[in-house]
Amino acid sequence: GKVINIYSWNDEFRQRLEAVYPEVESTSKDGTVTKLKDGTEIHWILNPNQDGVYQQKLDEALLNQADASADDKVDIFHSETDYVFKYTDKDADVAMPLTDLGIDPDKDLADQYDFTKTTASDADGVQRGSTWQCCPGVLVYRRDIAKDVFGTDDPKEVGEKMKDWDTAKESAAQLMAPSDVPDSIYVGGKMFHVQGLAIDRERGYMYFSFTSQFYKTDLQGNVLASIDRVQGHLGAMTLNPEDGRVYASLECKDDEIGANISKKLKVDQIERSSSVFYIAIIDVNKLDRIGMDPEKDGVMTTVCVREACEDYRAVVKQDGKELEHRYGCSGIDGVTFAPAIGKKSGKKYLYVAYGIYGDNGRTDNDYQVLLRYDVRRWGRYETPVTFGNIHENGPKKPQEKYFVYTGNTRYGVQNMAYDPYTHRIYMAVYNGKKPQYPNYGLFAVDCSKKPFKAPLKGVGYEEEEQKQLTLAEDGLYDEASGVHGWYFKWGSTGICPLGDGWWLISENSKNKDKTNNCNARLYRWSGVPECPFEKSVR
Repeated sequence: GKVINIYSWNDEFRQRLEAVYPEVESTSKDGTVTKLKDGTEIHWILNPNQDGVYQQKLDEALLNQADASADDKVDIFHSETDYVFKYTDKDADVAMPLTDLGIDPDKDLADQYDFTKTTASDADGVQRGSTWQCCPGVLVYRRDIAKDVFGTDDPKEVGEKMKDWDTAKESAAQLMAPSDVPDSIYVGGKMFHVQGLAIDRERGYMYFSFTSQFYKTDLQGNVLASIDRVQGHLGAMTLNPEDGRVYASLECKDDEIGANISKKLKVDQIERSSSVFYIAIIDVNKLDRIGMDPEKDGVMTTVCVREACEDYRAVVKQDGKELEHRYGCSGIDGVTFAPAIGKKSGKKYLYVAYGIYGDNGRTDNDYQVLLRYDVRRWGRYETPVTFGNIHENGPKKPQEKYFVYTGNTRYGVQNMAYDPYTHRIYMAVYNGKKPQYPNYGLFAVDCSKKPFKAPLKGVGYEEEEQKQLTLAEDGLYDEASGVHGWYFKWGSTGICPLGDGWWLISENSKNKDKTNNCNARLYRWSGVPECPFEKSVR
């Protein structure tokens, strides 16, 4: 025939052909027909790539190829790399080998890039197409950043950092790691084990709670100031981004934990009737030396969490038996600031998690309990520390009380942190021991899901439906219990999100002399079910 039909999705190829091919005589005003000097016409059949329209039209034409007249057959067609194998496949039989056209790829196209040859070849290596353009990639980098992160700014060595996809991903992780936070921040040699940590990156400080002591350090772990006399069990903590103070759980109670602390500190044990739970508010800006006293130096106030006190002291009836501690409440521990559940932004609230006794013989202790407070109204409750004085100044009720079905854990939520990057509240726990549950060590509340009301499973004394929160659905899943979570060794003694998927996570250890250490290690969230965090190595 006297017509060459070329299928494409735009006029780029036509414009280039007309620019370099000397046999072109003219082109129609609408650009659909190019006439050559020998009378041959090139018909340009254009369809948009969007929504697969181009492929659909091309496929229809190729299916009719055998029955089409000479001037209607498809002679040349274009393809994107994304779907070119669909047409170069030998069994598809729609693209001719170049050798059938008298083109020897090894000689006539000897200078082509290997990847363009591979892309246009079938599984047997027979080339059935040729690229008319190639868009090479180039890596542009700041030499000062490369030197800071990789230790070199040499183009060859930096090029090695991008030599393949796996290496490129590793290099990207290095670049994304926060430059102001080291891979490890160590504090050690303390009487009790670490309970929680917090960071103030703007001022360059870290905060650690070691049960009866509070430490302020720089980001290299050098101790700058401390509180060495804390009445009770100072636990998990979090930095309030609005007032710059640290909010920590503080338990003064009569159980085995309280007894152990009293024994080591050589002080009288608190009686059951006097057991009380506080949020300790530490004015870290006033901490300027080692050995400060919360009573004499005015660096700490406390607010009573009365709801937790009531549940701890309560005696309930379950299946005809009297049980101490409603919902298995052992006190409080995990704390974090986060938006209202179901919202991504707005006012930040303090969330306080219960400790839950790990009692396999009861069924009312399979939920984590979270209380929500607006601390902007707490000024009237804040009470200076006076040793030996037990007060109950605090809001009578929380704004909200939520339940999260995880199965029983040993002492409930040990540490808790809201991560804006994933919009979740992560809860690190000591693994439970009930055989009917997976007993994960890490759970995450999906904060994008609004609370819902439902009966509490296994809680016979609670007749009304209660507000509940939804666990994030990735990670591991236990079909029998319907619980999602992860097995992760660390986090129960401190988790602290840094943003963009980066975390500081406490790795606690004990020395031969029975003193305790904390190594706050830099981790990156991977979300992988079997290992949700990857340790940073720089």
